[in-house]
Amino acid sequence: YDDLVNLREGQYRVRFYNSPVKYDLGYPGLELLPDGTMVTTTYIVLAEGEKHSVAAWHFTLDELDRKAALLPREQDLFVSGTEGTHTFRIPSLLVTAKGTVLAFCEARRESSSDFGNIDMVLKRSEDNGETWGPMQVLADDERNTMGNPCPVQDRKSGDVILLLCRNNQRVFVMRSADEGETFSPPRDITEQVKQVDFDWTRVATGPGNGIQTRSGRLVIPVWYMGGEMGRETQEYRSGVIFSDDGGITWTPGATVA
Repeated sequence: YDDLVNLREGQYRVRFYNSPVKYDLGYPGLELLPDGTMVTTTYIVLAEGEKHSVAAWHFTLDELDRKAALLPREQDLFVSGTEGTHTFRIPSLLVTAKGTVLAFCEARRESSSDFGNIDMVLKRSEDNGETWGPMQVLADDERNTMGNPCPVQDRKSGDVILLLCRNNQRVFVMRSADEGETFSPPRDITEQVKQVDFDWTRVATGPGNGIQTRSGRLVIPVWYMGGEMGRETQEYRSGVIFSDDGGITWTPGATVA
């Protein structure tokens, strides 16, 4: 775009149409009108099975700028090899009812391994993701893994509730009443959510986010593994855990093989 407006050679790519027939866009033309409107034409098949047509689109650079401003803008929020972290993985993003953007992630301090010195971290934005605060460490259990973030917001209290796991063997919940500025210490709820229909040996909350139903129930997706890792006896299931009191107590749902 900078090349175009400054009369330098370059490329300004705008996709106007996807032809339903491969290789059937051709003979393009571009004309700049005195009022600044651009008109582009092409030889095209508008619908599969139809004959070729000549189609035209007209636009201005201002119109394209307005549309481009609506497109998502990428930011490198968690960069591996920075902030004392070898690898960042398992991100989860939550936008609160007040518009605060909360980005959770695993900070794998020493390697990319799923196990080891892994902390639960958070970055916050109060301007729709334009700028971000410093990385906050929410859970650090020394050489243990605090991972698998799965947040949800309770509409009634406004609290942000974060589910996470320790070494994929224990399930914890944390809570924030101030838009993620601070969180309560991890509280172990493993015994509450032990499945009665599947004897799991490893568990992972998420990935992604939880939801809240119209009734107010908080629902968190969960992955389970039964048996020993690396053995033929391994079995995997998906399931949910849920809370009907705003995240205070939790109940296991059914599992799906």
